Amino acid sequence: MDWVFVMNLIQFEKSPEAKNKSTMHNVDEDFIQFTPLHSGITLVTMDCMLENPVSISFIPPPETIGIGFSLSGSMNSSPEGWGSNISFDSGLSHFSYFPSADELDETFSEGRLRRVCLMMPMDLLQKYMAHYTKNLSPSLEIRHTEPTHLTSPITPGMRAVISQIFECPHQGISHDFFIESKVMELLAYKFKQLGLHTRKDRISLSSKDVDGVVHAASLLTENLDTPKGLDQIARAVGMCRSKLHETFREMYGMTPFEYQRDYRLDIAKQHLLDSSMNITEIAFAVGYSSSGHFTKAFKKRYGELPGKYRRQ
Repeated sequence: MDWVFVMNLIQFEKSPEAKNKSTMHNVDEDFIQFTPLHSGITLVTMDCMLENPVSISFIPPPETIGIGFSLSGSMNSSPEGWGSNISFDSGLSHFSYFPSADELDETFSEGRLRRVCLMMPMDLLQKYMAHYTKNLSPSLEIRHTEPTHLTSPITPGMRAVISQIFECPHQGISHDFFIESKVMELLAYKFKQLGLHTRKDRISLSSKDVDGVVHAASLLTENLDTPKGLDQIARAVGMCRSKLHETFREMYGMTPFEYQRDYRLDIAKQHLLDSSMNITEIAFAVGYSSSGHFTKAFKKRYGELPGKYRRQ
């Protein structure tokens, strides 16, 4: 797969009509960054502010699976062979395979766009899955000729890893190893989620409730050192506290508190590995009122004390 070739094929719409509706503001050639990894996966990152909607067209490599994670912003696409428009919305993760799509047209909405996509050749996925055929989830039983599209919420673990990819503190070869490891960690979270996909393939919430829950999840992971209370978040998304609790559990399989706790601890774990902050500073940085509370929560989740984890 020659991703340099693919990058050269990306073209922003040039017609007068397109210029009127699809212009970029403060966006250069790094609007989309492609990073080929040693594993054979290509990491695609987007992080910019769009003043107006932007449309792009490109020719995807054949037999490639796309695993996307949208932290902010939305994208619409009409893949050939799918039969309908697909919306890639904020707070959701998508697992897609469109074997008959000779060209992809994608439109990004105005506003902040922060998105990660992993492009994996079909034969690489099958190589990974070869040892698990007996216990393979139907979600991963992809046929070469059939299009597939699955949507799931971004979990706290996924969100923490994506944040680490965007804020990688390393350079040179350390950067390469760090990004490679984080991509594999992100895949681990996604494959675990897909393995559970048969539990409930479709969420029975209204689109309004889904938007509200996704917004709530985003608010739960903002400003961890000065977090918003659940009542405040419920008001911000237009729900009462009990409805938010119920709809959040249906969508994410956990309570808002559990979602925020898991995200805090995932971020804390990374601080232990990559920062010089002491345990108390890390506890305060991720929203704990004391190092004792943080240490207890960390040990309960990871099975060891923060200090011991750091020394390993």
